[in-house]
Amino acid sequence: MKVILHDLDRSYDGMIESKCDQMLTADGKYAPCQGCFGCWTRHPAECFMKDKLKQVCRIIGQADELVIVTKNLYGGYSSAVKNVLDRSIGTSTPLSTYRGRLMHHTLRYGKHDLWKVVVYGDITEAEKETFRTQCPQRWLCTLRGIVCPGSGRIGGNIMKTVFINCSPKKRFCASAYFLSLQRLFVGGKKMNEKLRTPEDHERVLAQLRDADSVVFGLPLYVDGVPSHVLRFMEKMETYCKDNKLHLNVYCIANNGFIEGRQNEPLMQVFENFCGRAGLTWGGGVGIGGGVMLNVTRIVFVVQIGILLLNIILSVTRTGNFFPKEAWKSFGENALFLLFFNLGVLFYLTGMGAAIRKGAVFGKKYTRILLPSFVFILFADIFFFIVSLFQGGLFRGWLARK
Repeated sequence: MKVILHDLDRSYDGMIESKCDQMLTADGKYAPCQGCFGCWTRHPAECFMKDKLKQVCRIIGQADELVIVTKNLYGGYSSAVKNVLDRSIGTSTPLSTYRGRLMHHTLRYGKHDLWKVVVYGDITEAEKETFRTQCPQRWLCTLRGIVCPGSGRIGGNIMKTVFINCSPKKRFCASAYFLSLQRLFVGGKKMNEKLRTPEDHERVLAQLRDADSVVFGLPLYVDGVPSHVLRFMEKMETYCKDNKLHLNVYCIANNGFIEGRQNEPLMQVFENFCGRAGLTWGGGVGIGGGVMLNVTRIVFVVQIGILLLNIILSVTRTGNFFPKEAWKSFGENALFLLFFNLGVLFYLTGMGAAIRKGAVFGKKYTRILLPSFVFILFADIFFFIVSLFQGGLFRGWLARK
């Protein structure tokens, strides 16, 4: 089956339909991915949102040939096309493997015979290189070619920094955790904003008018920037140009894989965005194992609760406020959790210093300090347990749909 995904004007639909078995129109009217993993753990290869993309995992997964026609956006897919791809992660399974020195999810449908990307619109050489970096790696597709027809106040005193949490999740998201850590190392006025829907755009943009720096915190979706963030970046580009803003832009990106360097395509998109918008790219931190590190903060809070309970019991029984064994156990567990977060804390400290000075930090990447096979084993066990409780295990968990 040949599938064509495009973001062209609807006047092209008739011509495109005649050249394929299934056409997917990226018109930007679909809801963005919510990052719930329901298409892995609850209803495999099916989205819970009842719109035209409900079955998109199965359409793309079953394609022998997939052609994507997209307008260039900072060296990546347009926000409308990226929206469709973000909603199609169910083409893979929650299980992981280690291949080509990188962690990947296993494929539900196997690889496509052909995956071709056609890019149109104005595009720079740097953006072409970013596109080649960002093009599909997870699904072992054969990329036959990319067609490209046509084409901050560094050193200043940082007075106001805007932290934008771009996770679509409402609570307990890794992006919020890493932004909260970054705020510890940044001085001056600090404003926190949440970016989830188009209704948030005007509020967030208003905060940028008198800001010196902006820090984006976001997850990696399908090797790139989530579609709802891309939509905001387009508006932000226009806003900054119209208001002659020259912000310093930084990024904290996290993914569920063990290697933080898998965030590199996302970082390149932000760098290209800054070039287009006339902003200063200050760099960022790409974090591997974001979900796991986010869990460590929850475990730490639980450990504090256990310590307080032991203190209360000790005072009640013996009048001793400092039970030695309880404090020793808490200290050992705290050091264990700190060990896993050391890389993140080290780089966020450095980027915090760069933000305070209005300096360029560059791109840094962390990795979970565990052997890959151990991390993958625990990741698979985690998704197995979640899928068991959410029912996906009994609905064709790894089957082709």
